[in-house]
Amino acid sequence: MVELKNLSFGYKKGNFFLDGLELQLKPGNINGLFGMNGAGKTTLLKLITGGLFPKSGVCKIIGLDTTKRNPNMLKDIFIIPEEFDLPSISVKKYVELHAGFYPEFDNEKFKKLTKEFSVDRHSKLNELSYGQKKKFLINLNKELLWKQQIF
Repeated sequence: MVELKNLSFGYKKGNFFLDGLELQLKPGNINGLFGMNGAGKTTLLKLITGGLFPKSGVCKIIGLDTTKRNPNMLKDIFIIPEEFDLPSISVKKYVELHAGFYPEFDNEKFKKLTKEFSVDRHSKLNELSYGQKKKFLINLNKELLWKQQIF
């Protein structure tokens, strides 16, 4: 569960564009985040995941304060940004290097999902199309996020 209480944030001193935000996202619900460019959508996601710290208020995920950057919280969080770069290594090698950071990662499930989504495990990540890169990133964390039901 995600819980924001009286959350305020602004990049300039005294200029808050998120001010007194109250929000509760319960597991199992599907939520959307919509707004104009520059409205603070990405900033809000960074606050929720501990990438930025609020000027005031509280932000918790599964009861843990995001400013503490607790490994038990971070292991279950994954955001696919709008723009990203992936290294010049194969899908398979990437998984070998990173899966250990996610104790709940299921390699067999990942293999099944990549096959289902037509992502070749031997392809180099930086050579995949934009859509294939997104599929790879979604598949990498699909089972983990749905299983934990944080959002």
